[in-house]
Amino acid sequence: MTNHEDWMIEMGGQEVRQAVGMASDRMLDEALRKGIRRAAAEQTGPMSRFRTAKRVRVASAVLAVLLVGGAGAAAGYKLYPVPAAGESQTNVQIPAYVEKMFDKSDNFLVMLKQAAEHGLYHKLNQSVSTGGYTLNIEGMVSDSRRIILFYTTENGNESLPLRLSYNHPPQLLDGQGRPLEGSFTWATYAKLPKDQPLTKGIMIFDFKESGQMPEKLQIQTTWSQLKPKGSNVSIKTESLIIPVTIQNGPHARDIEEHPIHVDISQSGQQITFTKMIQSPLRTDLEFDLKSSNGKKLEKIEATLNLASEEKQAKHRQNYDTMLRFDRTLVTPEGGAVYLTSSFYSEHRELWLKFYHASFEPDHEVEIAIDPKQGALVQTPDSQISLKQEPEKSSDQKLALRLMYGSQQPVQDGYFELKDTFTDADGQPHPFVQEYQAAEGTYLSIPNYQKYPGPFTFEIVKYWGNVLEMHEEKEQRIR
Repeated sequence: MTNHEDWMIEMGGQEVRQAVGMASDRMLDEALRKGIRRAAAEQTGPMSRFRTAKRVRVASAVLAVLLVGGAGAAAGYKLYPVPAAGESQTNVQIPAYVEKMFDKSDNFLVMLKQAAEHGLYHKLNQSVSTGGYTLNIEGMVSDSRRIILFYTTENGNESLPLRLSYNHPPQLLDGQGRPLEGSFTWATYAKLPKDQPLTKGIMIFDFKESGQMPEKLQIQTTWSQLKPKGSNVSIKTESLIIPVTIQNGPHARDIEEHPIHVDISQSGQQITFTKMIQSPLRTDLEFDLKSSNGKKLEKIEATLNLASEEKQAKHRQNYDTMLRFDRTLVTPEGGAVYLTSSFYSEHRELWLKFYHASFEPDHEVEIAIDPKQGALVQTPDSQISLKQEPEKSSDQKLALRLMYGSQQPVQDGYFELKDTFTDADGQPHPFVQEYQAAEGTYLSIPNYQKYPGPFTFEIVKYWGNVLEMHEEKEQRIR
């Protein structure tokens, strides 16, 4: 899975979470729409855009469950070791700016505070500078599987904040500069005045298993200035590498394994959630996959709630009930979903909610377009529709919008097409495609009048050739 997708969705959804619990329903709806628009707008690659479309749809459902308000808990804990009473270190606090990044009831913020109280936060104040860019690691929270870094950056060249490069995500290295098994999961930034050359934020790294994290490592990050809107100025990029020593607290190796059995069977596919593993900073939902037709799982959305949907519907909770979705690991046999941890939470119930899974398409679709009319002349799927965009078209460019679905008017539908089309003579030509959430996929064809029609496009992926598993009723696992 592309980690930057989670990162950008996280950034886009942050405004939504900050509104939870203190805004009216109308304001919450607008915050949700704003977060969705921002998340979609900040996507870049076509594969990410397809996943974003799915992610946004599921995020809406998850937030709906959260704002509205099974099987019995399986037995068989493995617990090593549990936190002892009276061992908290409340005098150690995470950086103050972090508390302004999230709503006070957000489970991620609650988790960070609880980790600090159990001795898992350590101040570092370790800096490195290159080419006028400075990175300072203020501190870190770590357990046996996850590292959360609190950092600031300063741009010594101009009054522009720095941003992590999308093309070169952060990486963990050993002392010789070799990649470690741990990988970047997501990052987000605090809101600061735009005319200041400062950035404050957090970065999250994950190791799949306990015991993979070394005591000493290096963090490689690549930064560039936040480009002013409309600017054509070339942006300087710098790579900053900073060494870090992991300071394990007394509870860093706390971990809890809980066997579960939740079956989701649809369309010849079976996903079985088999185990929950919690450490202070992460919750894993492990699952097995059986496919009757050999289709490969591409995307899965599931989360855990601290209260049932019924309870949420009857009483609005004064705490965030949903554990944050962080990332997924997918293999042909199954995988794992990473969530925020509730290891030290006073709320002991956990309800598993499955929202969605999608599989890689096994065939491509070909459509033909009449450039003079801006209309479809051939399609194997009646739900594909096309609309010409006169206000975006000209004598030199034809602008079209592809959509999918039976709703009227059709307003959505992601399409990933090959990057060239063929004219009536079989000659290939380039075009531009861009997905916009809640609008569809836009096609821009330059110099289209030079080529004989119809134009033939190959659709690699769209909602009509992707097998999906849909939402299931929640089940209690603890």
